[in-house]
Amino acid sequence: MSKLRNILKEAVAAPDRTFGLDKVVRDHLGVVLKNACSGQQKAVLAVVLTLSYKKHTDPKQDIRLHKAGLRDGSKRGFSGRGLDSREVTPFLREEKFPYMEAGSGWLTRSLEQSAPYYLDYSGAVRPAKLKASFLQIVDRVENGEDPLSCMKFILRDLHDWRAEYAKLRMAKPVGKGIAEVVSLIRNHWESTESNASRLPVLAVFAAYQRLTLEVKRYKKCKLQPLLPHNAADSRTGMAGDIQVNGDNNRPMEAVEIKHKIPITARLVDKSMEKATTDGAKTYYILSTNEKIDPNEMTKITQKVQSARRKFGCQIIVNGVATTLKYYLRLMDDTDEFVHEYVRLMESDRGVAFGAKQFWNELVASSS
Repeated sequence: MSKLRNILKEAVAAPDRTFGLDKVVRDHLGVVLKNACSGQQKAVLAVVLTLSYKKHTDPKQDIRLHKAGLRDGSKRGFSGRGLDSREVTPFLREEKFPYMEAGSGWLTRSLEQSAPYYLDYSGAVRPAKLKASFLQIVDRVENGEDPLSCMKFILRDLHDWRAEYAKLRMAKPVGKGIAEVVSLIRNHWESTESNASRLPVLAVFAAYQRLTLEVKRYKKCKLQPLLPHNAADSRTGMAGDIQVNGDNNRPMEAVEIKHKIPITARLVDKSMEKATTDGAKTYYILSTNEKIDPNEMTKITQKVQSARRKFGCQIIVNGVATTLKYYLRLMDDTDEFVHEYVRLMESDRGVAFGAKQFWNELVASSS
């Protein structure tokens, strides 16, 4: 990682920010950086940096052969994932640049295929513009573009992004009514493109933070810590995205939250299985998509009634926004709820920088 750190220092000190790269290459790198810094396809950034680093340190290696098992005539591949996991992603993490929490860009299905990164690579990298830029960069670096210059361009841009990120102070509005608060938060998750599914989870968790302090029902209960965005319930032992334990330290209430996904009978079936296994007496299934097909609603009602009779478990199906309105009516101060939501966004790694900027814009326009 010391080599990467030295390259970063050189990039920051360089007077020429083009690093001798032509505009076409800079534009392609810009597409990769824009997506990564907005929270989308951060893996592509890690892969591009890893391949450039490999070409810089081992010029004879064909970096398009990114797996050890790949061959093209006499050319042999190398383990891009291994290099990324050992050096590149740890460096990005330590520097607080956009990084893959899982530990490697090659853990993303669209990039892990056992096929060379030729221009006709079939991996489903989205959006299409990002895929085109990614493959063009790899092709150009393999065929003579200076990998060190590409790395410096990337790292200088990330350095500037980090400086802007550090200066950001998130708005904490005050004096707004319940309808205004819910509308503001709903507009935030509906209009944010990157990692928007994390936002309704944070909003409901912020509500529970206040409920466990203010509402009698929750006085002796303990709200379990919010887990990372990519943590699977089956691995964490959590009954849902949010879990409240009773005074016996067993799950009392759990909440499963979906973004844009309509609630169906099949979804309720899966949640029922989880709820009855974990023993939560109240299980909420919430979605930001509040439209439920009438036929599905009939089936859902039957399943909810069955769960109540057989297991004594109350399953509540509702919309996130509707539920927030109800919770806010139970609170003494809606300002405290909004500020909890902002604090969660500030500290949560699953919330992109662009989403935080957009929140400030929404608050300013609603004042």
